[in-house]
Amino acid sequence: MGPTLLVMRCHILLAVSLVVGILFPSRDAFAARQFEMHPGYLENVNGERNEIVEDVIVFAPPSDGKPELRAQIFDEKLTREFSDRYHAKFGYTEQQRAYLAPNHHTYYQDQTSYRGTAEETDAEKRRFGEYMVRKLGEHHLELYMKKDPKTRAVWAAKERVTNASMALGKGIKVSGKYNIAGKSADFVFKNPWLDAKMVLILSSGKSPESVFTLSRPITKTITAESHYKFEDNIVVLVGKKALSPVLMTTLTASTFTKDEGISRRESLYLAGLTFIY
Repeated sequence: MGPTLLVMRCHILLAVSLVVGILFPSRDAFAARQFEMHPGYLENVNGERNEIVEDVIVFAPPSDGKPELRAQIFDEKLTREFSDRYHAKFGYTEQQRAYLAPNHHTYYQDQTSYRGTAEETDAEKRRFGEYMVRKLGEHHLELYMKKDPKTRAVWAAKERVTNASMALGKGIKVSGKYNIAGKSADFVFKNPWLDAKMVLILSSGKSPESVFTLSRPITKTITAESHYKFEDNIVVLVGKKALSPVLMTTLTASTFTKDEGISRRESLYLAGLTFIY
């Protein structure tokens, strides 16, 4: 047997000895080890078959009594004003807004164009966003002046100048308010039968825009609205039925009363399903 082969056999024997020593430790080594149950494991799981498992109910943390930040910035009155103004400008239902918005078919002012190009619509929405910023600043400045004793007199004087009301009978009242940020005047006719409102928008360099609105709840889930735009000579009828707090069906019908107007003369009928998220 040559020396090379002898060296190789020695190496193999050493390697086998190391593997056996690792895999099969001595009896004393086993005796020295202490086997304990791992935390969270059971010795016997047979009882789990009859165990009744209940869902863990996670409760919301208790409220500190303060309204959320969004509710502090956009209160109910401000949200309603933004919503009414936006609907009058861009459409009273989701279906009408989608129909009136320009798309790749109406981009080049073809026969079906209604509101112009996408750039013109973006400019209108940008002006509406600027109005929202101005109105937010005006609204919260008024709240601060109303709460601060030093400026409450200034706030009261501003209220007297921009607000007016007149009672016409029992349950009947007419009130008017001038919106400084929106450059508009709102006239509300309160009565027991239906809600009536007229908005006069005074745009610089343009003729005033006025919209007259009538609305009334038919049932707890059904409401009916009518809107008339005097300058455009367009009347819009809207019916809404709430199927759930986030789902409603809408019917929208609009037509023109005169051949002259800002928008294209057409009669429009739309039905849709709206999901609020």
